[in-house]
Amino acid sequence: MPKSYIAETMREALLMVQAELGPDAIVLSAREAPLGSPWNVWKRPGVEVVAMAPGELPVKESLPAAEETVKDVLPSREKVTGWQPRRITREEARLANQMPRGSQTDAPSVKASDTPKKVDLPAAPSAPAGKEDEPVELPPVLASLRRQLLAQEVDEAFVERTLQVMLQGQSVSLVSTPEVAHKTLARLLEAEVTHVVPASLQSERQVVCVVGMSGGGKTSTVARMAMDYRQRLGKKVAWVCADTLRTGAIGEARAYTDALDLPLRLVYTPQDLSTALAGLDDVDLVLIDTPGYNPYREQEIVELGSFLSELPERALYLVVPANMKEGDLFCMSGALNVFGLDGVIVTKLDETSTYGGVYNFVRKSHLPLAYFAFGKAASAGLEAATSQRLVAALFGKGWNQ
Repeated sequence: MPKSYIAETMREALLMVQAELGPDAIVLSAREAPLGSPWNVWKRPGVEVVAMAPGELPVKESLPAAEETVKDVLPSREKVTGWQPRRITREEARLANQMPRGSQTDAPSVKASDTPKKVDLPAAPSAPAGKEDEPVELPPVLASLRRQLLAQEVDEAFVERTLQVMLQGQSVSLVSTPEVAHKTLARLLEAEVTHVVPASLQSERQVVCVVGMSGGGKTSTVARMAMDYRQRLGKKVAWVCADTLRTGAIGEARAYTDALDLPLRLVYTPQDLSTALAGLDDVDLVLIDTPGYNPYREQEIVELGSFLSELPERALYLVVPANMKEGDLFCMSGALNVFGLDGVIVTKLDETSTYGGVYNFVRKSHLPLAYFAFGKAASAGLEAATSQRLVAALFGKGWNQ
């Protein structure tokens, strides 16, 4: 006749089975069961084991028949599927008795014959604590270059990866030489940044829109580009001023165009653009100074977009000051991604000594560099951008040197 044994742990229940039915008792089922009286609200969790003496269950009886026998005897119990009755040996009971209280959650399944014998092996030498997690120590030359780049606020994870590439691709003796290490690292940094020849040099007539925030050097950059194309390249240039709402913007544009003897067109609405461009068929380059916009103000972005939508065939350059925070740089470019930026013009390079933010921005955004602008004089301070010049600034050769 099967009997039920309820205890706090599986080990205690098995000991109760062993004490009453002997070490060869057959366990029929095991499940969780609450402890305490039925009327007790705060019941503790426990274990219920149903077992029977070995002589009461035929050994040759198949599993379905055994399950049917249990169902007839205990109609209120749930039938255990996928279970086969198993004998508990004396060794298993002894092992269960040696386990600490509460650690046994199921019937023991280790046989005495399966228990491995203890073999004394020589202790392996252990590595010093924390040694495996430490990064590879850099040679002094690379460590110095690393400090320079981090001081320039170049992305630290990128710096670490680049230095590891150097260590894997070069021998320690080579990367320990200052000249070789500096040149190798500079080439790796330069490969991450692209620069382009401005699109206005590649066609007979080009419309170039310059966009950027107010106060970022947008208008002065347009003046420098106009002077460069007119005096150095001998091209006919026209200035279209769409930045007509800013105080003093029209007067500033007139002063530049009068000094350079350039035609000036004023545009107040997006619809005025087609009229302004219609009379400029004889010029080689049309520079459009767009209204300054705040990337955190949706209405200003919509207004700028209405101007750009009127010019489907144009080159679009984003003017970013070098002293702007990296997060703001990404916000400025992200607001204009839908219009397709062709390049970046970096201004105010002489007003900072840290160029890592600009480098991180152009590397991560994959926007090519077009121009570098610096200084106060509109007659100078514009140069075609190259990745070599920007990387040189990271190592101390800035625009104030």
